[in-house]
Amino acid sequence: MSSLRDSLAALRVRIDGYATERRELAVRSGFTRVTTTVLMRGDDEAGEGEDVTYTPEDHDGFPADEMLAGTWTLGELSQRLDELSLWTAEPRMTAGCDGRISCTICTACCGLV
Repeated sequence: MSSLRDSLAALRVRIDGYATERRELAVRSGFTRVTTTVLMRGDDEAGEGEDVTYTPEDHDGFPADEMLAGTWTLGELSQRLDELSLWTAEPRMTAGCDGRISCTICTACCGLV
């Protein structure tokens, strides 16, 4: 019997393109809440994934122009994301940063499967 991870890794997804949306909300004086949403398109479907990293500066330079178009398995896409340099600078808040951007992109892909 295959594991859930193996089953998910084998799912095929077609990516025609993606975009990012940065959202900001001034919550209180001196603090602005920032999130970045990845919007994936492919095969007449759409999906979204959101990076909710707490530190606003860690949203600067979120990759918006990586070559991800094509047909992938989720496993192949995950490997591709591991190969990319997705950070423009060392994150200010390292808690939870491992795989943060790739998880956001893969979550967006789930809408395309």
